[in-house]
Amino acid sequence: MAKSAKIDFPKTSRMVNPFTHDANLARYLEAVYPGFLKDNQDRLESYGDYVRTELEAQAEYSDRYAQPEIKAVLDDPSNPTGRRNEIILNDRYKSCEQEIYSRGFVADTLKNDKPSPHMLGFLAQYMTSYSDISVGCPLAMTHPIALLLASGKVPQDISQKFLPQFTRIDGKTAIGGTWATEKHGGSDIPATTTTATVQQDGAYRLDGHQWFASAAGFDRWITIKTARTEDGGIGLFLVPKYLNEDWDDETAQELNPVYISQLKDKMGTKGLPTAEIELSGTTAYQLADGQGGLRMMMEGLGCSRVHNAMAAAGVMHRSYVEAVCWTSTRETFGKNLIEREGIQEDILKLKTEWLAGSALAFESARTFDASLSDKGDKNERAWLRVVTALAKFATAERAVESSALALELVGGLGYTKDHALERIYRDSMVLRVWEGPTHIQARELAGVLAHGGADAFMSRIDTVLDGLRDRAGMKLETTRLTDLAIEMDTSLKAFAAAPEKSELVAHRFLKAMSDVLTYALLCEEAARELDSDKTKQLIARNYHDIHYGDKMPVSLEKSALHEHFTDVVNGKPIITINAPDATPK
Repeated sequence: MAKSAKIDFPKTSRMVNPFTHDANLARYLEAVYPGFLKDNQDRLESYGDYVRTELEAQAEYSDRYAQPEIKAVLDDPSNPTGRRNEIILNDRYKSCEQEIYSRGFVADTLKNDKPSPHMLGFLAQYMTSYSDISVGCPLAMTHPIALLLASGKVPQDISQKFLPQFTRIDGKTAIGGTWATEKHGGSDIPATTTTATVQQDGAYRLDGHQWFASAAGFDRWITIKTARTEDGGIGLFLVPKYLNEDWDDETAQELNPVYISQLKDKMGTKGLPTAEIELSGTTAYQLADGQGGLRMMMEGLGCSRVHNAMAAAGVMHRSYVEAVCWTSTRETFGKNLIEREGIQEDILKLKTEWLAGSALAFESARTFDASLSDKGDKNERAWLRVVTALAKFATAERAVESSALALELVGGLGYTKDHALERIYRDSMVLRVWEGPTHIQARELAGVLAHGGADAFMSRIDTVLDGLRDRAGMKLETTRLTDLAIEMDTSLKAFAAAPEKSELVAHRFLKAMSDVLTYALLCEEAARELDSDKTKQLIARNYHDIHYGDKMPVSLEKSALHEHFTDVVNGKPIITINAPDATPK
């Protein structure tokens, strides 16, 4: 009988603080964001405890027992129809949503004096989605709208009026929403038919239909909406819930006319209200005219896509934790599941994909911060568009696959509502759809590759290679990444020479480029950590085996990572490894 693996791991996921458990995150922040942990460690650790307790309990409660409902309000003078539907949310869900903002995860990134990097807001998403994507989704829209209002790109009077509603930390923060999806157009924003007509007071009147509307249902909300302007362009407009100046005067609140047709009955994210709405004489304020509205909306979506990637990485973390917690306590045929070598292979795959997804998500967040601090760098902006498309696509795919594998390891119980993975898996599916599914990311990638994106991609890979070439102990990684870089460069040049094939092959490049980049980022991290811990190097090699290894003949040996299974799961540093640092035959 094989020797038992001595796993030092909590028995249930509710005992795991998603921040303190994540040594990988701490190492990344110490290396890339010097001083960040010192300033935010207590806040992140405290929020991690909140996530594993109250947020987790609320997620289960809202999903099973307290989903959003519609209440009809008749004789409503604020709506031309004389009626209004109101969305009712449970108090626990609303309280969890406000908890994020009360802790300053958004407000502190927008302070005039010494603002925190936007990584702070993205980490809130990463940790929140470990337990509840339904609460994380509004954050993915609130953060970018607040950032747009603070950017100096919108009219100053609108920023001064509405930005303070997003930076409140008193439990009354406005929740943001992005309204761009119309039934006939879907992700095709230029197909917008909602009209915007300027009024005498300088505000605009919106008339149209919104097929999927977020934010409606919260006590306070402010959304952005694309609409066709009088010159035929696509403008971007701010739509507030209330029209009165003082939102704190509840006796004088004047509702903006927005009629909620119905709530969407979704497969997941049940606690989050998603509505179909009618805009008829709805007051809005122009953020960008018909020539710049689409561009500004895409800027906001860029931030949201980073959130999507961070949410996916959070799901992968949770999937790994659930799998280890279950298999290390579930006994079958005289052994705990985790003692079985086939199960161990799956556990290591989950950890590999989680750390790989984190590397990609963190890179998109880092690049987002860099693009704001260096606004004149055209290459940085091109790289941001490339990496957000790659990260959004690849992490969403892996989150679904990881939650499915974790559910399978738990078995029949994981398929029932008695286990959190049933909800986690259903919720994870939305990550492939939100902020543009695969074909939308492929279109985005194809567009940016023709305008500096290919050079930006190869430049990032070359930067990693430059750091590997002289690094003792990284010869195998250097050789492998060099080979991948040569092949990718050849493919990108062929792609550039055949633009007519863009629609056919763009999704292939999305997959190929995200795999190469992920491997490169794991190698970069491995080189940084090599002297104190070789775990990441083994993770990088395992990732390469999974995504690039030969399928035949079937190996009869353990992987190099598997040889250190117990230490990897327990999070102990690996000082020496048996795998040779040499070029494979």
